[in-house]
Amino acid sequence: MKLADYYLNEDYPGVIFECLGHPIETTIDHHGDVIREEENDLQAVIRMVGDNAEFVYFIEDLVEYSDHVCSCGQLGCGHV
Repeated sequence: MKLADYYLNEDYPGVIFECLGHPIETTIDHHGDVIREEENDLQAVIRMVGDNAEFVYFIEDLVEYSDHVCSCGQLGCGHV
């Protein structure tokens, strides 16, 4: 599934999220060695614009956003 650059979600109304990509799921053996890494293409890692906290959401629970994005990350901000 193709990811959008920005998303909205109902848990944080009025906040724009930047998409960082799909989360990577790692499988580790009993020695602690990585034996497999796979992208989870049903989910997206998103971060509030202007913040550094990352969240993982199912893509179907997000709404694509393609309008103006201010560095403050607030939906409807008038800054240029």
